[in-house]
Amino acid sequence: MIYYAKVHKNKDGYWSEFPEFDTPGSEGQNLEELHQNSLEALEGILESLFDHKCEIPLPTVREGRGWLALNVDDSIAIPIIFRQLRLANNLTLKQMAKNLDIAYQSYQVLETPGKANPTIKTLRRIAEVFDITIIELLKDVA
Repeated sequence: MIYYAKVHKNKDGYWSEFPEFDTPGSEGQNLEELHQNSLEALEGILESLFDHKCEIPLPTVREGRGWLALNVDDSIAIPIIFRQLRLANNLTLKQMAKNLDIAYQSYQVLETPGKANPTIKTLRRIAEVFDITIIELLKDVA
C-alpha cells in the first residue's frame, strides 16, 4: 500500500502533506529525514483512523515531481484491506471467522494493525471467501 505525500521546500528544509487525508504530513531537514518522518506520520494517521473505525481512503497514484512515495508497513496495510473487503461484503467479524472456520479472536487479530501476520494458507482461504485470487486480495498492499 503506497500513499504519496506532496513535498514542499522552505528555508528550514522540507515539509509534506497527505492529499487523501487533507492533513499536513511532517517535516525534515533533508529528503531522507522527510521520508522517514512522513512515513511515521502516515502510519499513525492510518492506525488512528482504523482504531476509530473511520473510512480509510485507498491511495491514489501520483506522478510527476514533488511527490514522495510512502510504502506502508504490511502489518498495517493488510488489516486495512481485510476490513475494507469484509465491510464491502457486509460481513461481521463473527461471520468472517465462521466462513474461515477459525475462532473469532483469531480472525480479529488479522484485522489488527501491527499484529496481523497471515500465512499463505490463510490468505488463500480469505481470497476464496470473496471468490478472488490472492493476487487480487493483496493488489493494494504492494
